[in-house]
Amino acid sequence: LEQQIQKSIETTMRGQPPAAGQVQALAAYLMSLSPPPSIASLQGSVAVESLERGRHIFNERGCADCHQPPTYTSSDVYDVGLADANNQSLFNPPSLRGVGHRQRLLHDGSASSIREALDVHPLGHPLALNDAEWSDLTTFLQSL
Repeated sequence: LEQQIQKSIETTMRGQPPAAGQVQALAAYLMSLSPPPSIASLQGSVAVESLERGRHIFNERGCADCHQPPTYTSSDVYDVGLADANNQSLFNPPSLRGVGHRQRLLHDGSASSIREALDVHPLGHPLALNDAEWSDLTTFLQSL
């Protein structure tokens, strides 16, 4: 987390290197925050059976290999078959917690829905799910 904060400040935000202790303080603060509740749980509309079927699909199709519970990420980098503008194709998988709150997905924000993101992932091979399976997987992911 500290490395990501440092990189975000200096590279993404193009700021000056933070003073000693600032990165550690920011990391401690971020670690103290709880992830936001899912939209479905806020609306009181969690379909438990669909969620469990979606969890099964997530695990069965190998999604948990890179997006490992309970954080739904890993510290490794993977070639996901999608290169960015700098021809970079190795990415650390983002946490899927809170994915239902996101407007844009994938490393470049090119997907506007979970299904659109998963149609090109992993490694450009569609998951070949039927409509009911897509619904269940989306329900599960939106519950994180």
